[in-house]
Amino acid sequence: MHMKLILIGLSLAIAIPAFPQAKPAAELQNPQLLVGAGFTDFANGMTNDRNESYAVWADWKPNIGPSVLKNLGVEAEFRTYKYDQVGSHQLNQTTYGGGPIYTLQRWSNIHPYGKFLINYAQMDYVNVWVRPVTYPQPSWVTYSPGGGVEYRVWGNLWVREDYEYQFWRINIKPGDNHYLNPNGFTIGASYDFGRHRFGR
Repeated sequence: MHMKLILIGLSLAIAIPAFPQAKPAAELQNPQLLVGAGFTDFANGMTNDRNESYAVWADWKPNIGPSVLKNLGVEAEFRTYKYDQVGSHQLNQTTYGGGPIYTLQRWSNIHPYGKFLINYAQMDYVNVWVRPVTYPQPSWVTYSPGGGVEYRVWGNLWVREDYEYQFWRINIKPGDNHYLNPNGFTIGASYDFGRHRFGR
């Protein structure tokens, strides 16, 4: 499924005829508030299975200060994953948090970006072959570097293709540490509420 997401994103970029153009200086002064949602194809890092789920995010980019800092913003993100294998495993993972995002805003229609999020993560896991009960686990702090590209398809509407790699260190019981690396792709759309005059 993750290859399909990549192909969809590349197809969108190729299909849109307007190649990125230089951004007018006036647009650089406007702040951005982008809110979006998308579908994910994520490996849970525990059973090596992949599943489709969803994520929502909000980016605030003030576009102020020295030129090197104008592209710096903050992203807040909520992401959830649910995997059910009948008669075997049930797994729920949720992360929510935020962190810095740096976007190259040189062009008006395409914005590559990189980000580093610090999340609170929760996981419920059941292996019914071992013990048929659910153990809700406490929250852990996790780290999620990632990046991707946003393409403006029309007006204030953007399409995003995103990759994220998470670092989990979980303590199921004292002295019993486990390291997980959920990772995968997200493709979705964002709307920029911070710009009112942003036509082609």
